[in-house]
Amino acid sequence: MSWSLLLLLFLLIVLLLETPQLVRLHSLPDMAVFYGVWAIAIAAVLANMTGLTQARPLDWIRSFMLLLPGGSPK
Repeated sequence: MSWSLLLLLFLLIVLLLETPQLVRLHSLPDMAVFYGVWAIAIAAVLANMTGLTQARPLDWIRSFMLLLPGGSPK
C-alpha cells in the first residue's frame, strides 16, 4: 500500500470521526475551517499522486483563510 493511499484513508477516517463533534458544536466558522483545511489536504495528496506541480500547502491555507470573514491580511 502506498503512503498516499494510507494518508487518504486516514483523512477519510478523520472526517468520519470529527463531523459528528463539529455538528454538536453548532459553529459554522469551525466547520468551514475544518472542511476547508481537510479539502486542501485531500487536494494536495491527490495532486501529489498524479504528479502535478502544486503550491505549498501553507499558501493554500492562507488563500482559504482570506476567503473567511475577518481573514484579511495584516
